[in-house]
Amino acid sequence: MRRRVPLGDVDVAVATATSVGRVADWIAGRAVPNNAQAALLGQLLATVERLLITTEPNAVALWLNRGMPTLDGRTPLEVLAAGGYPAIAGIAGDRIDPPFI
Repeated sequence: MRRRVPLGDVDVAVATATSVGRVADWIAGRAVPNNAQAALLGQLLATVERLLITTEPNAVALWLNRGMPTLDGRTPLEVLAAGGYPAIAGIAGDRIDPPFI
């Protein structure tokens, strides 16, 4: 995912409700995500894949970090971390024509 979309360690940390240091440990192979973090990583990946259908890779990170009125001003990354994947998937899916199923 990180080869295709310029997401930084901070972005991944926000989406998985963990620290930047922990993300760096995952990348370096010094640690592995726990079950909850792994689920959030999967949801982040699914969101990125949906967005890449209609969005340039460089714009995906911008979209994920933008506060949105439909999310009460929160960013999609913050909403993902709070368990809001269904809402984010719906918003990302609305950007696809024809709809992604």
